[in-house]
Amino acid sequence: RPGHARRAPIIEEAAKAVNDLLSLLKGESRGKGGGFKDPEINPFVRHRLEGMRAFLKLYTDPKSRTYGRWMDSSIQAAITMDRGVYCARMLRKLARQYITDRELLPLNPYGNWNESLLVDEYLCIDINLHLQQLGEKISPKELQNYLNSPEVMEKHGIERKISIWTARRYMKALGFRFTSPKRGQYADGHERDDVVAFRDKVYIPFWNEISERVQKFTADGEMDPTAPGILRGRRIIVWFHDETIFYAHDRRRKSWRHKDALPKIYPKGDGPSYMIADYCSQDFGLLRSPDGCSARRCIAPGKNRDGYFTAEDIQEQAMAAIDLVTELWPNYEHIFVYDNATNHRKREDTALSARKMPLNPSWNFLVDVPELDANGNKVYKPNGSLSKVKRQMAPGTFADGTPQELYYPSGQFKGMRQILTERGIHAKSTKKSARMKN
Repeated sequence: RPGHARRAPIIEEAAKAVNDLLSLLKGESRGKGGGFKDPEINPFVRHRLEGMRAFLKLYTDPKSRTYGRWMDSSIQAAITMDRGVYCARMLRKLARQYITDRELLPLNPYGNWNESLLVDEYLCIDINLHLQQLGEKISPKELQNYLNSPEVMEKHGIERKISIWTARRYMKALGFRFTSPKRGQYADGHERDDVVAFRDKVYIPFWNEISERVQKFTADGEMDPTAPGILRGRRIIVWFHDETIFYAHDRRRKSWRHKDALPKIYPKGDGPSYMIADYCSQDFGLLRSPDGCSARRCIAPGKNRDGYFTAEDIQEQAMAAIDLVTELWPNYEHIFVYDNATNHRKREDTALSARKMPLNPSWNFLVDVPELDANGNKVYKPNGSLSKVKRQMAPGTFADGTPQELYYPSGQFKGMRQILTERGIHAKSTKKSARMKN
């Protein structure tokens, strides 16, 4: 019952235990010859039995200064053994057990402190069979769940559950390693000067500017109660655009495998691909209307399949997303965020560009643009390449907003010198001075 184990034993019962301990330590009498037989108690157990006897003697002997005081007697006994509080606590525990049941004697744990469950041959067989059934899903967590299941613990006499770290050591002892095929190193351009400049001067200042109008959330997806809320203006919903490509031969390439496992035959290459482009926000998740409408676009990329996700497709999807969020959440301001892929930064085919622009007038300076059929679809040549036609470059704009034509009425390109002259800039006549730095 509650609190019963904390109550000190009755002194009379403890005194009987003292006499029984003395008899146990002496051993069986030799009879008329006198003396006692060796009780064959190993030093570890004898040391504990003697500590228990000293403790109970201090507790039950009226001449003891700690007579009748259970805890004080255990501390004094521990001091005589050159031990501390932990030893006193263990003496109390062992003495209670012995008073209750004389068969409960201390056991010598020598050699068992680090004994592994894997010494059981039958358990190892069951573990290997279980791991084989898991296939690619082998992991220390699965092994932990298996060994901690009531059925396995009862079958193999496992007394306590194992931790995830013990399961990891067992995996290694069984010959499994968490490995993947070796690959070369990858390099990215995150530290390029232009990338760093854009991040520090454009991207981060932009986020700092809108942060007070964006709802804050906790790691659990709940609204942060400590956030100050929207301080000014309309609440902003940030939508992130994501393009994910899945391949037919996608699979786990890293898993727990036996060190002696034979190589498997895999399909060559990644296989056919399938791309999904969609929008997601922390406020509403994927962009969806209650009736299931969305701006998601799915294609099977490839020249002989659905083609490719072009800049025109990006624009069309963006317009559909804008229409959808405006209809569903008209009271919010919406911002769409794209990554810095070249497809997302494409300009108009005829947009103004000084690259390869000749210094002098020319009849041949035109821009190649994709050819479109009557339905607005791109035209491809018999060999599969994109058919292109020549178009004039789009006009520029003066400082006052009026357009600046780059071609004479006859269709001849004016040349860079004439274009700069019209802007009040007098260019030199050498080709070297007309070169533009990339």
